[in-house]
Amino acid sequence: WSTATLSVPRSRLSATVVGQYALFAGGATSPTSQTDVVDVFDSLTGTWSQTTLSQARYYLSATTVGDKAIFAGGGFGPSSVPSRVCSSCGRYGWSKIRVASDCL
Repeated sequence: WSTATLSVPRSRLSATVVGQYALFAGGATSPTSQTDVVDVFDSLTGTWSQTTLSQARYYLSATTVGDKAIFAGGGFGPSSVPSRVCSSCGRYGWSKIRVASDCL
């Protein structure tokens, strides 16, 4: 075993795996602050990189579909209003997916 430190200390984050990549997204940095940082670990090279979500949030959900990581929902701001935007990370970068209100 070995340990690593994420680029931003946080709780209430979400994680998923796509192929050789482990993604650790969002989270709370304090009781009233969230982060949009996504730490990405490449298991083949043993290296870390960072990217960002479409907006800072915590308690988000994550899943993998094919070669894409999808992060959705969660809260942002002190009122914890749920997000209706998904962030999808594929080989070619991030995209935002609007979720129809009748799906929520």
